[in-house]
Amino acid sequence: QVMRGVSRAVDPLKALVGLGLLLHARALAHVILFTNAFRVSGFTAVLGARAAFGEAIASLSAHLPRASFRRTLLPALFPEVGSAVSGMHYGLVTFLACVVSPLVGALSLGQSIGASLEEHLLPVLAALLRRPDGPAFLKSPLAAAAAQHAPEALGTLFALAASPSATLLSGSLLGSHLLCEVVVRRARLLLESRASLPPVLRRVHAALDPSHPAVGGATLAIALLAFLSQLSASKAPAPTPLPLKVLLAVPLLLDSTLAKFKWGLLARRAPSGLSGVPGAPPPPA
Repeated sequence: QVMRGVSRAVDPLKALVGLGLLLHARALAHVILFTNAFRVSGFTAVLGARAAFGEAIASLSAHLPRASFRRTLLPALFPEVGSAVSGMHYGLVTFLACVVSPLVGALSLGQSIGASLEEHLLPVLAALLRRPDGPAFLKSPLAAAAAQHAPEALGTLFALAASPSATLLSGSLLGSHLLCEVVVRRARLLLESRASLPPVLRRVHAALDPSHPAVGGATLAIALLAFLSQLSASKAPAPTPLPLKVLLAVPLLLDSTLAKFKWGLLARRAPSGLSGVPGAPPPPA
């Protein structure tokens, strides 16, 4: 019941954070920093532990009402819990490194952008490499290896050259992914709840898959539109409007908490305090 309650709360939170990143990513810069740091480090381990944890719970479901926690449940679930804790620790350490070093932050930001774009760029690069009339050097193994790592390399160069714009792009990509993931899953469940579907809705149901090219293309298009709109608005920055603050209260609270953690950590490392550090909060009166 606890797991079901948590799973019900995940989708609304994902949709809120995704909407906030699409509308006002500049106000959620610390959420973007933490997400990118976690994504390039401990995210894979936590996802694997989550899947294994679900399988272990399913296999133990028949014994749960009468099982001993110490003798049955703890030994069965300890590897998955340990793997999840290890992944979260790895992500937190990477976030701390990104906070302390702007270079590490830019590298994690660029790597995350590249990971978001590689599913769209790699097929294009592969088609270029397969062209029979292309230059001879494109047929070499070195060209294939370079094409494989091109999205992350381009994302890293972009993040190093223009970190604020790269943060907006990363936030837009992340927000579009979160929002479209929730919308696609909810729409698919809604269609599956109907007893019968007409042919048009059956085709729509088949396309409502995160791996479908149409879903990937729509996600990228929404992200680019949000990025361009926020990029033009960033030339004349304005405070977050009150209706947006109310709508995005939870993501803004999360970003504020991460910001306080960041500046508190940097204040402990700086012997002279944060005076003169760009973006630092003013000292308390």
